[in-house]
Amino acid sequence: MIGIASAQKLAPGNKIRIICEQESSLSVERVIAPDGTIELPTIGFVSLAGKYTIEAEAFIEEMARKKLRADSIRVAVMLIVDSGAPIEFSGAVSRNGSIPWSEDLTLAKVVELAQPSGSAAMEAIEITQSDGKVVYIDFALASAAKLRPGDKVFFPRATGPSEVYILGAVARPGSKTFQAGMTAKQLIELAGGFTGHAQLDQIRLQHGAGEPQIIAFDDPLLDKPLTRGDILTIPLVKKGRYVTVDGMVVRPGAVEWRDGMTIRDALKATGGINLFAGGKITVRRVGEEPHWTKSFDYTALINKPESDLKLRPSDLVVVLPGALKPSKKDEPKADKRPRQVVPPR
Repeated sequence: MIGIASAQKLAPGNKIRIICEQESSLSVERVIAPDGTIELPTIGFVSLAGKYTIEAEAFIEEMARKKLRADSIRVAVMLIVDSGAPIEFSGAVSRNGSIPWSEDLTLAKVVELAQPSGSAAMEAIEITQSDGKVVYIDFALASAAKLRPGDKVFFPRATGPSEVYILGAVARPGSKTFQAGMTAKQLIELAGGFTGHAQLDQIRLQHGAGEPQIIAFDDPLLDKPLTRGDILTIPLVKKGRYVTVDGMVVRPGAVEWRDGMTIRDALKATGGINLFAGGKITVRRVGEEPHWTKSFDYTALINKPESDLKLRPSDLVVVLPGALKPSKKDEPKADKRPRQVVPPR
């Protein structure tokens, strides 16, 4: 079955139909070559890629008038769409490939086949339609979107953070891997749920660099999908004065903030770094605009206490993974005492 699309931008590989009543030799069907051209009787090669059909009509008419020396040439250009064209998919996926088009084919089915990787930006799936038009779809909101014959589905790699953060009065606060469609309520469940001192009517949702939204637990906003880098803060009933320590420490979680608390103090409160810790620590200051993030070297903090940072309530301290080289202060001192030799009996 063949469909005809008009007033669309032409591209290499498109099949077009040209109709000219005044010059029948120009009434032909052509496929636009990779270099963007087609060959027409009398006129020769003309470049059409990148032009809308209405622009292509005017261009061919002008060329025909010059070649045929006629002023009454009128041309119609139509893009022919093959309704049997397969759907192609590629990008940040486990499989690149295609699937035959059918009337009930949805984006969800393509996602199931393509198996997007964790780095895929599922909130900005790019679909190039057979007529050259490009649309962007958030999978969490439109997974049931039906595809058209010849659509090309591209899963871009996310350029922003791959985590969302939950801080405060939950069992396991810290960074969590972002998943397309994840809601605030699901994030709370992933963090082990509320602790007994959570203030459920003052939940704070920070999206981008804008002002945070203050919402209650029964607010419908908590059922809407999160975006990369969102920060969900569950305040403590007791003034909410805490910092969150995440990553490669013995006991990740919220620790009570006190005036003068430093990074080293916060690490000590969580049992210190573990065997998987690297030498880098980041501190993210929630609410600063733009996002305030600084990196620190663990060895420098140990050897130069003056390089330590005084924390503020609601700071997020993350110990990154890696191979840590112990500082000189951390290394055990060699025992230089002479060893007693026990003669064999």
